[in-house]
Amino acid sequence: MMTMKKIIWAVSAGLILPAILLFACSRSEADVFGSIYGIVTDAKSGEPVRLAGVTLNPGGVKTTTGNDGRYEYISIDPGPYTLPVSEALRRCNGKDKCSG
Repeated sequence: MMTMKKIIWAVSAGLILPAILLFACSRSEADVFGSIYGIVTDAKSGEPVRLAGVTLNPGGVKTTTGNDGRYEYISIDPGPYTLPVSEALRRCNGKDKCSG
């Protein structure tokens, strides 16, 4: 049979321990990061666009899509972002622009 002291101790431990765990790692102390990733596709054909420029705003961090049209930003702060996409870089014979 449980004594009154044991019951009070058990109830106290049941209330205090979760409170300690809840406040032990508050959001201000924890590092919170996120990721943004996706695939740039052609609006008409739906095909992936390789070498398209993708800019993360705010911040102005730029990346280029891979051959499969994929891009990724990792370990970024939470918040709203826009991702403007610039025309794909066309490369012909090692030059930035193709002739004809």
